[in-house]
Amino acid sequence: DDVKSGNWDYEPFVGRQLSGLTAGIIGYGRLGTFMARYCNSFGMKVLVNDPFKNVFDYDQVSKSEIYRRCDLISLHVHVKEDTINMIDQHAIDKMTKKPFIINTSRGEIVNEGDIASAIIGKNISGYGADVLTNEFSDDISSNKLINLSRSGYNIIITPHIGGMSLEGQERAYLYAVKKFTNYEG
Repeated sequence: DDVKSGNWDYEPFVGRQLSGLTAGIIGYGRLGTFMARYCNSFGMKVLVNDPFKNVFDYDQVSKSEIYRRCDLISLHVHVKEDTINMIDQHAIDKMTKKPFIINTSRGEIVNEGDIASAIIGKNISGYGADVLTNEFSDDISSNKLINLSRSGYNIIITPHIGGMSLEGQERAYLYAVKKFTNYEG
């Protein structure tokens, strides 16, 4: 929008060089594995936390170590009793590098109020999400993170579009058909 408006000021868009930073991947299933490979291809050191997987490609560490050592933390876990609000003020207090946090799991994995406070207090560098706790609500515009993103805070939120490609939808529909029928195609 900035360039479309006739502006050519790059200073508001200065970012970080990924090479040399450390990425923490929490949850090393299919999507966590992809994310680890993406980070590695950009020259990032990758640390992984997943108590249910043996990780051979990267260093497997505790969540506390990820909080302490990582510049980027990417969440790829299922919603369970022990993952709800996994990233809350207590976890944020352990984050010494003020990381950028990415949540593509489910909104409930983070405490959105604590994320908002951490953004305002500059205790984390930013937040990116494809999910929100109240994403199916009729009043999504009341979400505090959406309102902060409108106010210029370093927050990017997309409307749960992670699998919204033609190919991704085709795979999902075919998977559902195969799972609930005896279709072999």
